[in-house]
Amino acid sequence: DEHVFLWDTRSMRAPVQELNVGGGVWRLKWHPDPAHADLLAAACMHGGYKVLRVCGGDDGGTGLADAQFREAAHYEGPHVAEKLAYGLDWVLREEGQEPGSGGGGGSSDGELLSSCSFYDHCWSLWQVDLE
Repeated sequence: DEHVFLWDTRSMRAPVQELNVGGGVWRLKWHPDPAHADLLAAACMHGGYKVLRVCGGDDGGTGLADAQFREAAHYEGPHVAEKLAYGLDWVLREEGQEPGSGGGGGSSDGELLSSCSFYDHCWSLWQVDLE
C-alpha cells in the first residue's frame, strides 16, 4: 500500500488521517526523542525516503483530532529513483556531543537518518533539513 495511516486506537473504524507517499511503505520509524515525537521517517520502496510531520489537532492531550500529515523532508541522494527504499532509522548523538564530531546525531539545522536500499545493499547517511 502507498499510504501511511494515523490511527486512534480508541476508535479503529477509520484512520484519523492518511497520506499517499507515492511508493509502497516498507518501514516506518517514529523519532525516539520526545521533543520530536511528531516526526515519522518512512522508507517508501519506489517512492524513496521521507520524513513526515504530524501537525495540528488537540483533543485534550491525545493530539489526534484534526491531525494532519505533511511531508517535512525527503532524501534526494544519488540514484534514489533507481533504488528500492528498504530500511531506515534515526541517528542520535550522545548528550553534549557537537554536530560533526563523529558518532552521528542531529544538529540545530536538522536530524540525521541512516537508510539502506534492498537489492544493492547501499547504505546512506543523510541530514534532514526540516521544513
